[in-house]
Amino acid sequence: MCPQCHKDPSVRPAWATSEQPASATPHWSDWREEDTWDPDHIPDPTDDIPAPFESLEPAAARELEIPWIVWAALLATLLSGGIIIGLVLGIVARRQIKSSNGRLGGLVLANIAIALNLVPLIYILIVIVPSLLKATQNW
Repeated sequence: MCPQCHKDPSVRPAWATSEQPASATPHWSDWREEDTWDPDHIPDPTDDIPAPFESLEPAAARELEIPWIVWAALLATLLSGGIIIGLVLGIVARRQIKSSNGRLGGLVLANIAIALNLVPLIYILIVIVPSLLKATQNW
C-alpha cells in the first residue's frame, strides 16, 4: 500500500487492462493455417508482404492533385522569368503542401520551382550587382 494515496501499486488500473483475454490475441505465428503444410511444397516467403514498389504514402495523399500554385510557380519561372514571383509562389506552395500532408510529387515540384528561381537570383546577387556597383564607382 502506498502511504500517500493508499492504493496497491501491484493492481493495474481499469484503463490499463485490455478488454480481451491474452488467449484471444493472435500470435505472430498464427497467420498461416495449421493444416496447409505440404512436404512437397515450398512456401512462398513473400506471402502477405507488400511489394517494394507500393507507395508508402497514405491513400488519401495519393488521391490529392498537385495544387495549382505549384504549376503557377513553375510557369512563372520557366516562361516569364519572374524570379521573385516564382520564388514566392514556390515557397507558398511548399508550405501549403506540407501543412496539408499533400502529395509527395507536388512537394518535389515545389522544391524544383524554388531551386529554379534561386539559381538566377543568386547569380544576380553575386555576379551582376557587384559588377554594377563597380561600374558606378568608376563612372
